[in-house]
Amino acid sequence: MKTLYKLFLFISIFHFVSCEEVIDIELDTAAPRLVVDASLEWAKGTDGSTQTIYLSTTAAFFADAYPKVSGALVQVSNTNNQTFLFSETEPGVYQCNNFVPEIDMEYTLQITYQGEVFEAKEIMMKTPSILNVEQNNNAGILQEDIEVKFFFQDIVNETNFYKEKYEVAFQDLPIYRLVQDRFQANNLMFGNYFNEKLEPGQDITFTLTGVSQRHYNYLRVLLSVAGSSSGSPFQAPPGTVRGNLINKTNPNNFALGYFYAGETDKFTYTIQNP
Repeated sequence: MKTLYKLFLFISIFHFVSCEEVIDIELDTAAPRLVVDASLEWAKGTDGSTQTIYLSTTAAFFADAYPKVSGALVQVSNTNNQTFLFSETEPGVYQCNNFVPEIDMEYTLQITYQGEVFEAKEIMMKTPSILNVEQNNNAGILQEDIEVKFFFQDIVNETNFYKEKYEVAFQDLPIYRLVQDRFQANNLMFGNYFNEKLEPGQDITFTLTGVSQRHYNYLRVLLSVAGSSSGSPFQAPPGTVRGNLINKTNPNNFALGYFYAGETDKFTYTIQNP
């Protein structure tokens, strides 16, 4: 009996160890594409003269980081024939310190990289001011969570699209939400956030940005893909999310990312005691 027990124990250990074998998965690697993070945001109360654009390329699935793009020529021009040059301050980071933002002005981004020219156009969108903040201490299903509402007046007699960003210390990444004024046109609107982890003394920062309808639609698709991470970690997204960047030299070699311009308003609120 002891012999049979020892034999069974040996087989069990051998089976357990064999399950620790590392499996290498070979994935197809496509040619790298240019990735553009170009957000011209004009914060209320500032002159908006300092703007930054980030360039990188796509990388393999198991890569630790995205390669930064150096040596590109980056500029933004407006319909008044003003051109603003963005100088590379560090790998992948291009900055302009004399930018002139203007509401309803159309801007054209032009990037020259590896002999190809990429372009995108956007209009600087207006953004309402955050008027006031309300705290509700009886939110959630059990009415035990803290909720914060940020109120703003919709821009009247226009079709408007807004991006909301919420930043809290206990969350590693900001939360983004998109809203349009289809059912609240010309009325008071609000963005709200509640979480069981919210406690008195914590700060929550709310940022409101006006965006174009085209950018709103792009973000909806992007957030939908980012939020569908259930299932296999190797599950492919439903398709490549294309932005508004056009390769004028070689249309098939399109860039990823988006170029947009918008006014922003930001407010930081400290959670109060009930």
